[in-house]
Amino acid sequence: MACCLPHQLFLISFLREWPGILKVMQIVGGIYMVYLAYQIYKMGTTEDAPKQVTGFWNGFIMQFVNPTVVATPMTE
Repeated sequence: MACCLPHQLFLISFLREWPGILKVMQIVGGIYMVYLAYQIYKMGTTEDAPKQVTGFWNGFIMQFVNPTVVATPMTE
């Protein structure tokens, strides 16, 4: 929990400097979520598709490139 404190302080100071950016980020985040939902819907299901094997390192790296890790604390 203590590792999150510097990030939260940065976000608070950032939002104080540009208060309108939160609404923009919420709209962009919402559009991105709709885009992801559409991609999942469009993908459909096929039985012949090869299985994708993911490992520890793929999940570990995903934590650093996942935009929701940064966006979630800003909307709470």
